[in-house]
Amino acid sequence: MDKELVYAVWYHRLFGKNKGAKKALGHYKSFEKLYDALINDRDETGYSEKIKPGKLSSFSLFDAELVIKECEENGWKIIPCYSEDYPKQLLSIDDYPVILFCDGKTEVLKSSMTVGIVGSREAVADAEIIARNAAFNLAKTGAVIVSGAALGIDSCAHLGAVEAGGLTVGVLGCGLGSSYMNRIGEFYDKVRENGCYVTELFPHTNASKFTFPERNRLISGLSRALLVACAAENSGSLITAGLAKKQKRRVYALAPEICYSSGCEKLLGEGAYSFYTAGDIAYPMRDLYDEGVFSELWCNKPVTVKGNDVKREDMALPKKKTKTSSEKKASSEKTAEIQPEKKEELKKLPNLSENAKKIYELLGEDAVSTNSLTGLTGLKINQVLTGVGELTVYKLIKQLPGAKIQKV
Repeated sequence: MDKELVYAVWYHRLFGKNKGAKKALGHYKSFEKLYDALINDRDETGYSEKIKPGKLSSFSLFDAELVIKECEENGWKIIPCYSEDYPKQLLSIDDYPVILFCDGKTEVLKSSMTVGIVGSREAVADAEIIARNAAFNLAKTGAVIVSGAALGIDSCAHLGAVEAGGLTVGVLGCGLGSSYMNRIGEFYDKVRENGCYVTELFPHTNASKFTFPERNRLISGLSRALLVACAAENSGSLITAGLAKKQKRRVYALAPEICYSSGCEKLLGEGAYSFYTAGDIAYPMRDLYDEGVFSELWCNKPVTVKGNDVKREDMALPKKKTKTSSEKKASSEKTAEIQPEKKEELKKLPNLSENAKKIYELLGEDAVSTNSLTGLTGLKINQVLTGVGELTVYKLIKQLPGAKIQKV
């Protein structure tokens, strides 16, 4: 077992991003020497006087060894900041984590060109499609797509990269093996097979309202450029954009001509770059791509919901229109007419899991609760939630208040 890694895990658990501890670490140059100074009361920096009684004994080297062993048994990798495998972009931020817990193809973290894509968890359908197309096109240029592995824009960004045959990194707001991971389900494997997940949180640490804002600095820190695809004015995505600016990353916001959101409008007013196509990010940063990776074929492909044949001058701000009762009825009748075709469409989606297909085939026109699907399908609740998540991403269903879903 790597001896220095044991001390690094010990340090990370007790001190994390503590500035005083980091300063003391800078004095001793190694985690082992800092440990020896603090444990044996030989500290020369004065930091030991600020440590609360009992803190040093709350997590031992033996505990650290157990964490390392558990990660090894689960195939999870621990990457310390002194390792050559630690992402260089992340080292450039002031509060980088001492260690990263990773699951998947960690070599993707060595990529020189990474693009973060963030946005609302409850974005409008058009924004989700555009985020997915943007991720697809950027991945085709050779960029690695970084996002937060959450619902909405995040999952669309990861999915777009996977569909492009590209690479992606999911930054978690929880620990590996935590119960929160059940919400990701089978989608987790798709991302892991095409990249990796990273987190600074110890295994089994559950997500909370504090862990997600903390992980945002890692999304921007791992990225050379950050694209905000859709956001409200006071959303977490704008916080991530603010962190990206402080970290000297290029910040982009989806152009309002493509899809309007108040958060993106605010960012553009504050100096963010407008995003229309993958080339807006890829061309200015093409020298950052690993040698022989950059491809400009997809740089100028539109990312709009209308498809690649739409010209920029054809785009307009979305306008809300109130339907008349007759229009609503016609729309309802049209939807009812195409329902039988959905099954055929379903068969053409190779990435859809069997659980998702099973759920879809059982759905009728009426809304049903996700809880009732466990009895109807015989699936476990986590399998139902995973299937519902997939169907939502593919726009085959919509989620309604009261934990209900309905066919689109």
